[in-house]
Amino acid sequence: MKKTLTFIAIFILFFIKNNFSQGWQWIETGFPNIIFDMSFPPGQSDIGFAVGSTLTFNGEGIILKTIDGGTTWQKISTDTIPGLKAVCFTSVNVGFTGGFQNFLMKTTDGGSTWTKIIIDSKLWYFNDIDFWDANNGIVVSYPSSLYRTTDAGATWSLSSFGIKHSVEALCYADANTLYLVGGDEMIYKSTNGGFFWTEIDSGIALHSLFGVEFYNSNYGIVTGENGKILVTTDGGNNWTTSNAGGTGLMSGIHIFNEQNAYVVGTPEQIFKSTDGGSNWFSDFTGTNNIALYKIKFTENNIGVICGSDGKFLINSDYVVPVELTDFVAAKYGNDIQLNWKTETELNNLGFEVFRSIDGNEWNKIGYIPGNGTTCETRNYSFIDKIVESGTYSYKLKQLDFDGSFTFSNVINISVTTPLVYELEQNYPNPFNPSTAIEFTLQEDVPNLNLTIYNSLGEIVTELVNNSLPKGRYSYIWNGMEFAAGIYVYELRSDNFISMKKMILLK
Repeated sequence: MKKTLTFIAIFILFFIKNNFSQGWQWIETGFPNIIFDMSFPPGQSDIGFAVGSTLTFNGEGIILKTIDGGTTWQKISTDTIPGLKAVCFTSVNVGFTGGFQNFLMKTTDGGSTWTKIIIDSKLWYFNDIDFWDANNGIVVSYPSSLYRTTDAGATWSLSSFGIKHSVEALCYADANTLYLVGGDEMIYKSTNGGFFWTEIDSGIALHSLFGVEFYNSNYGIVTGENGKILVTTDGGNNWTTSNAGGTGLMSGIHIFNEQNAYVVGTPEQIFKSTDGGSNWFSDFTGTNNIALYKIKFTENNIGVICGSDGKFLINSDYVVPVELTDFVAAKYGNDIQLNWKTETELNNLGFEVFRSIDGNEWNKIGYIPGNGTTCETRNYSFIDKIVESGTYSYKLKQLDFDGSFTFSNVINISVTTPLVYELEQNYPNPFNPSTAIEFTLQEDVPNLNLTIYNSLGEIVTELVNNSLPKGRYSYIWNGMEFAAGIYVYELRSDNFISMKKMILLK
């Protein structure tokens, strides 16, 4: 296996040019519906769901299911539901779909039965649904209403604070950061799980944006009318505008990494970029009769695009771009934690971890299993129990199933005695429901307390009440069982006292 080993903040070790597929083929379902959206549950290559309508507005709905990665689709809905525009499955059994006539419903048995959900009787129709995990998700209702759930759809709360324009699509960049696009080419951002939104970019009035996707907290792509594509590399602070070469409505987006991505739109437009979105070129030539709406790639790298006339495009020739990123080391007390992630993997057996104290003699100190072949981001970590000060070097040996291997670059880190007492601001802040509190001790502390108080000065909990050796520490406080509001956390020893505020949102 050839691998691209890229170490962000260190330097690029290897680079292999990515070859995009040229093999898009039509799939006929036999149903004359407009397929607006589709969802493949996390980790799935075979099972997927798609929804649509007989008309672009207020038609009859349809739900389709595939068990072979999009090659064939079967209808699993009745003919008595309104047209559907959005679908999101958090597992092979649990999913949500919504559309016209304020119609929203949930399944817990893989689509065999559905339960209708009424969030607000005054809503019009649902444009988009997205979940970060099994519990946390948001639904978008036209023109400008958002509702979020933190309990897998059992209850919903209004989350439209700050939104002044019509909304079309949203996505999660991480658990707390979301992006929203819609009318007047407006882009909104939330950094507290969707509770409040801030307008971060605006374009031409009366034009709309229809697609948004983020690869990580910094890199994202937005699509809209007139073939418009917007790219950000700094979390939405700045956007670069380009045009895919078409004049139609661009909507669906799939990002492989910060270099490679696809966008699709109407009519029959598929464009790809291999340079971070600076340039786009056509990857499909059609008859311009079919509108294309969404693009997804399954776990085993099969590309699927849904469109009008009950048609799909499928691509099984895509070559996985393999890259390992973010190999870094951090100190926690007297321990060193190594963190790295793979954007994609091909036949990855695992990683052997090596350490050296002189840069010449290397010792294997651990092994972390890999994930075989996947195009999903995978995070890895390894903790080295260091008890003495010094400078340490680390490298990874990536092993394939066929016995071949590749070494990473070497990273170095020094372990020294902390020089000061320090209590840091919790992160994230505001938070819901968990936050991290970190502090540093310059010496061994026989009596240390890390205490959390409510706004009345009452003790909520003690995270630490014992002795700790010198070093750096991080503790997580979960405020799920506590009321929203301002809290104070205090670090206290015989020689040191420090207090800071934090905000819990619900």
